[in-house]
Amino acid sequence: MNKNYFIGALIFLALTLLIWGIGIPATLIFNQLGYSSNVFITFIEFNGIGFVALAISIILFIKNSDK
Repeated sequence: MNKNYFIGALIFLALTLLIWGIGIPATLIFNQLGYSSNVFITFIEFNGIGFVALAISIILFIKNSDK
């Protein structure tokens, strides 16, 4: 078990929760308030970044369990 992989996985998992829990609702609220979506990152981009962070976290958890 490698401690570095585990810590990295937890960081990316926290990043995923932060992106999906705060970033996406904030983006939707800003868009509802009339702010241009090209100024702020869009909902689709946030969703994609969230999936990438989640995938990296899963890969790191798998690498951690191999050791």
